[in-house]
Amino acid sequence: MPCSHCSLDLMRPSGASAVVFAVFDVYVEKTGVDLKRHIRSLQGDMVVLDDTLVEKIYSDFATLLNTELELQEFLSFLPVLRGGLQTIAQGIFHPSISVKHNTVVLLKRLEEFPSTASSMRRLNAFLLMSYQRIHDVVKPDTRG
Repeated sequence: MPCSHCSLDLMRPSGASAVVFAVFDVYVEKTGVDLKRHIRSLQGDMVVLDDTLVEKIYSDFATLLNTELELQEFLSFLPVLRGGLQTIAQGIFHPSISVKHNTVVLLKRLEEFPSTASSMRRLNAFLLMSYQRIHDVVKPDTRG
């Protein structure tokens, strides 16, 4: 199901791989939340973000990204040349407690699956150390 507002769809694979790229389009249709737009906002492609919008973005990430497939697609929109996962992991340093919390929840979720855990190893040493320091402060995700 091609997305009419995204040029990335021209490069979408066919077959089983195409399923991964359809997940975010389904979110937009079902929830009205455009996670790709959230990512672009954090990468600096959009307007300057205020704290309320940043809190909403990280809340959406923590709420909507639960399965391995969803997390894989999420990572596919974070190319290394644009900062990779570091763009999102920098939420650890945000002054808002909710942004810090939701960042840690998302990073913990990425560690749960072998296919997404490798993205954590690509974070720079300072981000990894900071994440490890606050990792245990955040209660484990109790959704199930």
